[in-house]
Amino acid sequence: MLVKTGFRLDELVSLDVNEISFEDNSITLKGDGRFYKRTNLKVYFDGETERLLKRWLARRKMIAKPGEPALFVSESGHRLYDEGIAYHITKWTAQFGIHDKNSKRIEDHFTAHNFRHCFTTYLRQAGMSREYIGELRGDKPKEVFDIYYHIDYRDLRKSYLSSIPKFNVY
Repeated sequence: MLVKTGFRLDELVSLDVNEISFEDNSITLKGDGRFYKRTNLKVYFDGETERLLKRWLARRKMIAKPGEPALFVSESGHRLYDEGIAYHITKWTAQFGIHDKNSKRIEDHFTAHNFRHCFTTYLRQAGMSREYIGELRGDKPKEVFDIYYHIDYRDLRKSYLSSIPKFNVY
């Protein structure tokens, strides 16, 4: 989810099941002010992510406590929190040799935030415009042009779907 959506870790763990729309493969974050860094609350996902989400939702039904709204829950049935996800990201990336917790060099560390870098890099390499990437990431406008430029969300979704890489993970 992190590499396919550009979510920040706090955004990911805040997700509730009812924020997902399989009609247009989007997630709309709550607009309750928690995400002061994010301007765009609607995020798209591709067919590969859709399949994984549906598989997760089937598994989630077996473990989530009744009334738990969280999309991502632990084996105890309650919402996962960022510390737990961060722990597992660094654990698995260390096993794959791309995270060295003992190194003092920042480039030897792989954290949840690195997925935002990957997301941005993949879209840029696919030729997506900076304005669209910034919108998908939820970045605040930096220039007057950005404030007056209005993005067509149908074009944004189309551009996203043609640019996001497929990882063949099912």
